[in-house]
Amino acid sequence: MPGQRPAPTTAAQPLPDEHTRLLPAAAPAAAPQQTPWPMVITLMTSTIAISVGLINFNRYLMQPGRFPYPAALTMTHMIFCSVLSGVLRLACPGLFPTVVSGNLKLDARFYLKGVFPIAVFFATTLILSNMVYAHLSIAFIQMLKETGVVTTYT
Repeated sequence: MPGQRPAPTTAAQPLPDEHTRLLPAAAPAAAPQQTPWPMVITLMTSTIAISVGLINFNRYLMQPGRFPYPAALTMTHMIFCSVLSGVLRLACPGLFPTVVSGNLKLDARFYLKGVFPIAVFFATTLILSNMVYAHLSIAFIQMLKETGVVTTYT
């Protein structure tokens, strides 16, 4: 009847509104999984070992008599990564689901506004981090590198 209020609902049966009808039904909560500690420790140890090896190799490479050109090293690194990602995109398009689904338009505007600024800042970061080998000790560089990982994931 007009003028009458609807019967109150319980918490188990909320009134459907336009937002809740559009949402998918919630999946039942899965049981929490155990953390595979041996795998975590192995990955942490290997990351630190590779990091130490890379820092020592870069220090060896950036000596004045060998190859003291951080910009050229960074350019080579970025060209290799670009070519490799292009080959992966052609060989295994399933690794790039957003591009394959057509949700992302890869045009000149996207590259100029989305990719180019990130590439410039990333290249600058790599050049400066390679230049630091001429000025700092390996121990201090290692501490800075590991601190960056901690601050990123905290």
